[in-house]
Amino acid sequence: MLKLFFLILLKQINTAQCGVGSLTIAPGTTSIPDYQYTSCVDYTGSIIIPDSVTKIGVQSFYGCSGFNEALIIPESVETIRYQAFADCINIKTLEFKTK
Repeated sequence: MLKLFFLILLKQINTAQCGVGSLTIAPGTTSIPDYQYTSCVDYTGSIIIPDSVTKIGVQSFYGCSGFNEALIIPESVETIRYQAFADCINIKTLEFKTK
């Protein structure tokens, strides 16, 4: 019950940063904070993470079930924290880029 309340609260907090369509993280971003896009279900398409990102935080994309194309993790990412992409159940492909 507490987890459900917490997720509802996060959804309300994150509403300003939720969008529609594919999500492109801004170039130069070095980390995606914990809970940044939690429960942003209106995003569809791909998650585009730039080569500058080194860390993806706890539950950063938890519950983003609208994503339905590719998730490409660039080589620069060194850390993916707990449940970063949990319940992103519609992602079609997952790719880890390497040189």
